[in-house]
Amino acid sequence: MAYTIGASHGPFTGNGSFTIAKPNGIRSILSGIPSHTGHDGSIPRRYFKLGRMSLGNPHGFQFSHGLEYVEQLLYPVAPVWEILAYDIKDGASCTFYELIDVPDLTLKQPWDRTPLGVGSNFNVDLTALIAETTGLTYTVPTGRKLHVSNAELWVTSSVAQAAATRVYVILSMSGVRASTLWIYGPAPGQRYTSFLPAGGHILNAGQVLSVVYAATAALATLSLGAAFSGYLFDA
Repeated sequence: MAYTIGASHGPFTGNGSFTIAKPNGIRSILSGIPSHTGHDGSIPRRYFKLGRMSLGNPHGFQFSHGLEYVEQLLYPVAPVWEILAYDIKDGASCTFYELIDVPDLTLKQPWDRTPLGVGSNFNVDLTALIAETTGLTYTVPTGRKLHVSNAELWVTSSVAQAAATRVYVILSMSGVRASTLWIYGPAPGQRYTSFLPAGGHILNAGQVLSVVYAATAALATLSLGAAFSGYLFDA
């Protein structure tokens, strides 16, 4: 399990206490250590009687740890502790940092990584030729991944189209074509669809899902569109 450095407290001198947010560990950094402070010659240098820190909660304190090194870690600590008390030798000061665990997301399934359902769609009615146009884009947010669960492209026509009529709708993910619907002379009352092939479709942060469409020849009124759904999870 890795950790990150969270809230800082201090620098403090003398003695006192403060509230902590049930961290997974504590980092302490001493400064201003008096030159006459006893120590041994090892690396890291260990000082004698510089002070102590004690962890507790509103019910009391259980144990104390000597402040012996310039930079010192107390890790892990139980989540029941809500108070840190300190007693520091005159002339020295100490800053305390809360250590917060960073879970290894590779050990978790996507549905255990703060999932959030997302989706989008569009629908347009066309009555004339149109060059390739973007109908939908979605960019995966920073720090997240997107699992694309479903996607559909469709074209419908309420009137007869000329045989030369050509219309297409294309879904791309990260610049790679994933699903295409290309129709010649769509028949009236017919709904043409294309579904994203089954399987795992994962986009990373910053990658884009997009849909473009165009009508490239003679055209009477028709409708087309696309939709996708999925969920975001922590990267």
